[in-house]
Amino acid sequence: MEIKTELQLFHELSFYSLAHPNKEYFIHQHVVDAYAVQYLNPETKIIKSVYGLLGLCLFLEYDFTGKEVQNVHVSLSSDKSDWPKIQYAVEPIDFSIQSIMNASEGSERDQKIREWCEEVWKAHKINQQPIREWLKKRKVIFS
Repeated sequence: MEIKTELQLFHELSFYSLAHPNKEYFIHQHVVDAYAVQYLNPETKIIKSVYGLLGLCLFLEYDFTGKEVQNVHVSLSSDKSDWPKIQYAVEPIDFSIQSIMNASEGSERDQKIREWCEEVWKAHKINQQPIREWLKKRKVIFS
């Protein structure tokens, strides 16, 4: 049996999320953000770091859909100044995409995607407040 890498599993999960029947929700955005944030390191481009973190914040704390997160990304893309400082020394994230792929397609798999997002966001506790403050400053959120 072939052992797949996380990147290979991410591609398989992307196929699932892009083909998801709920196009208005756009769960694929959450998959992209969770994967990006799980593997952040000092070499990661700042836009990928910030957008991944803000996507998880908006999804988990403000109930944004993937489509709404994508729209925020687009609206913020015109001004790439004043990025928040991101810390890379975070809690270890012990979550494999394989556990998502093992879940049945549909609501069970979608719930596993949410759990993954929660684990990744929780591991980035050090980055949560700077992201919230940056979103307030940019007038994306108000509380």
